[in-house]
Amino acid sequence: MKIDTSIILGYFDKESDYKNHWLFNNILNDGSYTFEQPSYVNYKKVVDLYFKTLDCLKNFIPNNIHLFEKLFPNYKNILDNCNVIIAVGCPSPYDAMTRDYNGETFIIFDLLQFLAYDEKNINSTITTLITHELVHLCINKDYDLKSENYETILKNTVFDEGFAHLLSFGFDITKYDFTKLIEVHYKPSLSKYQKSLSEKHYNSQEIYLQDADTGDFYNKFAAISGMLFLAQNINDITNIYHNGVESLYRSMNELI
Repeated sequence: MKIDTSIILGYFDKESDYKNHWLFNNILNDGSYTFEQPSYVNYKKVVDLYFKTLDCLKNFIPNNIHLFEKLFPNYKNILDNCNVIIAVGCPSPYDAMTRDYNGETFIIFDLLQFLAYDEKNINSTITTLITHELVHLCINKDYDLKSENYETILKNTVFDEGFAHLLSFGFDITKYDFTKLIEVHYKPSLSKYQKSLSEKHYNSQEIYLQDADTGDFYNKFAAISGMLFLAQNINDITNIYHNGVESLYRSMNELI
């Protein structure tokens, strides 16, 4: 990994230049500058978290390694060459994300927002977040998911975020019982996904695109419908991945 620590070290040294980092003009889709002044109230905790994050990055093994090796046989090379920014100053809910800049993709983590997670399980949480973002990098090597078409963006989100949410959900998802989650969350998220695809009004489309993968975990209708569909078909997950976005959409649409 190529780890950029300029923002977090600037924060530690109480400098201000890090506010001019390109990241803060690339968090929002419209390119507007957004920066949230980080507090020093939990300074010592952030320092401790920084070293834990570095250690996790340097010794990283993704969740569901057996599935990674099947879906992304080149993931180690992608991991070795990926760019990581350890940051502060990103507004909520942007605690972990990927952003493109000058032709390269970057994984970004905001450590102040990490403080909201359970300290006892912080290593597990960091591994989950890194796994999630690594899935996006791996998928982007196989598929071009960039689009300005509303319907295509939604379909791509279900595919991209569905795999990322599932593969990062736990250490070994093949041993996890998804029955209750599927019973409670699958049909509502799937129905909202289907409804969103038929929306024609621009303002409503913008709301759907925001809700597709932001907010409370189980309210992210695109991500959760994709994740829980894949969870129900985990034995066929390799074929689903290689068949691509439209195939996943058709398979899910048959169940509406």
